[in-house]
Amino acid sequence: LTLAARNGAALLVSGAHVGTDLIHRPQPDSATHTFAKNILRYDFTANHASRSGVVSITDGSRNPTPGALQPIIRFNTEYSRDMYRVDAPDAIKPVGNRAKTWLRYTENEFSAGVFSEANNYKSVVLGFPFETVLGQQERHTFMNEILTKLGIMIKQD
Repeated sequence: LTLAARNGAALLVSGAHVGTDLIHRPQPDSATHTFAKNILRYDFTANHASRSGVVSITDGSRNPTPGALQPIIRFNTEYSRDMYRVDAPDAIKPVGNRAKTWLRYTENEFSAGVFSEANNYKSVVLGFPFETVLGQQERHTFMNEILTKLGIMIKQD
C-alpha cells in the first residue's frame, strides 16, 4: 500500500477497528502504526465511539456552526439477520497538516473519518465499515462522495 500511495493511488480504508487495531494488538506492530500515521495520516482516538451509528460530513471544525454538518450517513448498530452489527466503531484523528476530519459522529463530535491529501495521493479512512451503511441508495451516494473526495469522480448533482 505504501508503494501504491507513492505511485499516486487513491486509498479507502474502513472498519470498526482501524484505530483500535493500531494500539491494542496481541503483538505490538510499530510498522503498522507508522504506516497509519505517515501514509494514511490518521491515529487512534477512542473505541466504542458511537452508539447511534449516525455520521455527518463536516468541514473539519470541532464545533461547526449550526447547519454546517452535511448529509447524514447511518451505519448498522442493531442486531439484524441481513447485516452484521457494528458495536464498537472507532474515533480516529487526523495526523499532520495534510489531513483533516471529514466525518463526525453526530452524538459526540468525535472524528469518524479522515481525509488526507499528500503530494501525489489521497486517502479516506473510516472508523466504521463502509459496507454497514444502511440503505443501498445511501451506500451508493456515500461512495460517490468518497470517490469525489479522492478525485476519482466528479460530483454530479
